[in-house]
Amino acid sequence: MGTRSLKTEVDQESIGDLRIEVHKVYLSSTSAIALSHVRRKDTPLRHLPPVVLAHGVFVNRNIWLSAKGKGMAAWLARFGLDVWLLEVRGHGRASVGDPRRSKTGFDDLVDVDVRVAIETIRELTGAKKLFWVGHSHGGILIYAFLGKYHEANSLLAGVVTLGTQTTEQNKTWRQRCRLISIPVVVSLLGYFPARRLRLGPEDEFGRVMLEWFWWNWKQKWINNDFDYQSALRNISVPLLCLVGVSDDMANPEGCERIFNGVGSSDKTFCVLGRRYSNRADYDHTSIIISADAEREVWPMILQWIERRGIATSQADL
Repeated sequence: MGTRSLKTEVDQESIGDLRIEVHKVYLSSTSAIALSHVRRKDTPLRHLPPVVLAHGVFVNRNIWLSAKGKGMAAWLARFGLDVWLLEVRGHGRASVGDPRRSKTGFDDLVDVDVRVAIETIRELTGAKKLFWVGHSHGGILIYAFLGKYHEANSLLAGVVTLGTQTTEQNKTWRQRCRLISIPVVVSLLGYFPARRLRLGPEDEFGRVMLEWFWWNWKQKWINNDFDYQSALRNISVPLLCLVGVSDDMANPEGCERIFNGVGSSDKTFCVLGRRYSNRADYDHTSIIISADAEREVWPMILQWIERRGIATSQADL
């Protein structure tokens, strides 16, 4: 699939020694994705595949790169990685119509946003393959895309997921109460008001939230009659699956269920917590935003990417 025919706007931003080029790629007259290309001034790029960082629900690119230029994106760029931040439609710099009226669902994000993001970055960089690092919903999207479109595995050098699960948020009374609130709120408002509820800076599409509710309530990752859980066996790219021992949004059991379904021969599952000799008992957010994460989680991801990226670059010579 080519994306050259899609309308694109390009803006330049600067934060300290970071140079950011924002590509806003329109999917329609009212929707777009945003791809922020992060480079550190005077730091040459290494011969490694580009790295896409994908956010979860209720947030935007700021989870990877703060307004002050801090975060995993800036840290990776310091080591010469070619970093791209994806914001799916309706989040951050990605425009969409009124979210209260939008019918956008999970399959739209998988079928269109993810595909356009991958193809756009490949066209802009000339790279044959990319790395994808997804937090929470950002990991769900790439699992779904590679499982549904198994030929797309040839476009990825590897995948890293952090706190990513789809079916296991129905174990405790607290989780059930949280789940039940989703259809109640969406039925009243037509969307999920995360900002009003102080859950994050971005409101979420009602349909996306309802679909996530049903996966967890029924404990089956099936969407519009497509069995995403079973399709995981189609994934063949290297995988690093990380989860915090104290993650209440994506518990280790749920993340491991997805991991076990993935067909890759090169895959690693890690629960991060003090009982496993880590610096902290990481939760859903601290696994990517914390001083401890900067000291041990980010380097773990960098080293994993370096090893697979060097092998990919040599194979493409």
